[in-house]
Amino acid sequence: MTITRSSLWQPGPVLRSVAFIAFISALTAVLFFLGPALAAQRSATRGNSRSIQGLLEESFGTLPALGLKICCTLYLIRWLAYLIGIPAFLLLRNLPPIETAALAAGLVIFLFVTGLQNPLTSARMAFFSNRLGIVLLIAAIIRARHGLPAALRGALDWPARDIAINAWHGILYLSLSVAPLLFLASSFGARSRSPKQVAKIALFGLAIPLCLTLSSQGILAVATSASELYRPSLRPDIGMALGSGVAARAVPAMMMIATLTLFGAARFGVKMLAGTSILPTRLAYIAAIT
Repeated sequence: MTITRSSLWQPGPVLRSVAFIAFISALTAVLFFLGPALAAQRSATRGNSRSIQGLLEESFGTLPALGLKICCTLYLIRWLAYLIGIPAFLLLRNLPPIETAALAAGLVIFLFVTGLQNPLTSARMAFFSNRLGIVLLIAAIIRARHGLPAALRGALDWPARDIAINAWHGILYLSLSVAPLLFLASSFGARSRSPKQVAKIALFGLAIPLCLTLSSQGILAVATSASELYRPSLRPDIGMALGSGVAARAVPAMMMIATLTLFGAARFGVKMLAGTSILPTRLAYIAAIT
């Protein structure tokens, strides 16, 4: 019984795996968000630069900061293209190429328009996406409920070398996928009133949700592997838990609901792209579409 290579879930007792994930989540939030966010908050309090980009220029100089902004812009464009490519592949793959390109471009424009709203509207849309994601996770756990006893027992049998390699792969994958986004999000520290508020954001907004998400994914992966939903040679994840054994007529609706959960992350990327890109906003639209 195996789970993904990039998973932080470890063999043995569940509490040990949760504790390991909690440590990695807290360390990630501290290194890539809390430190830069505190620097941004302190600088804003003194009336100096109010953004991470300004702090980078003060710390490294104009040209190195420009290079970092270019890297951030390219990373966000690639990340947004990946997020948009998932629903485009799932929902538009059977359409002619011209229609697929037109609908994909319309989806990008929709995400940019909805992602650049005022903070209250953005918070409401993010709250909806989060609730929808939680509902899908609960539904997946219910479908894989027959494998939950094995997951709660920690029913995995790996050699010690594989455990170390899996943990290292999980840490690298988490760093590559989450760390840049946390660093860009640390610019919100300039809006905080005190270091205590920044610490609360890091704990309750990042570390705890990240720990709960990764722990739930690990439990679900093991439960799916131990249930009748598992399909050999495929990755046991929320997609397998929700889609395995489902009637063909129900798949499009399920894909549409799952796609909506990606919009919240995509809107966050759009917001970061508008704030960090070296390109004007309209050119950033074109770059994301292409």
